[in-house]
Amino acid sequence: MNEDDFREWLERRGIAPSSLSTRMSAVRRIERALSDLGINHPDLDAAFDADGLDSVKLALIGLKSDAQEGGEKYRVLLPDSEKPVSRITNFISWLGNYRQFREQPEATVSVADRIRHYALDQYIVPAREQGEASVNITVREVHDALGL
Repeated sequence: MNEDDFREWLERRGIAPSSLSTRMSAVRRIERALSDLGINHPDLDAAFDADGLDSVKLALIGLKSDAQEGGEKYRVLLPDSEKPVSRITNFISWLGNYRQFREQPEATVSVADRIRHYALDQYIVPAREQGEASVNITVREVHDALGL
């Protein structure tokens, strides 16, 4: 994984430092667990080159499905997790960030993208982690936080 460039890519999208650190850690964890996930690539870049990270995403979806049915296969990625389904959902999303980075590393960030990333990081991910089914997002708070 190209950590430095990925970090810069996330920063350009206005990801909050704490969220950025969480995403980087999650994507690193996915990369370290590739062989345990049944992925025959040495790193995420090789997996991207081979299939656009589809095999990794499918493996994560499989872990999530197993966890939803009460299985514990998720422990290869999250050994101590008590709420694996929401965490794996987040990991799938953050793997998608790495895919986007690899597909368009130099793309500029639209205001809509900044809003989506902020809403995900500040509202949706925390709500998922708390097991909430919905979340309210106040437009004024997003507007002010992003300096729009």
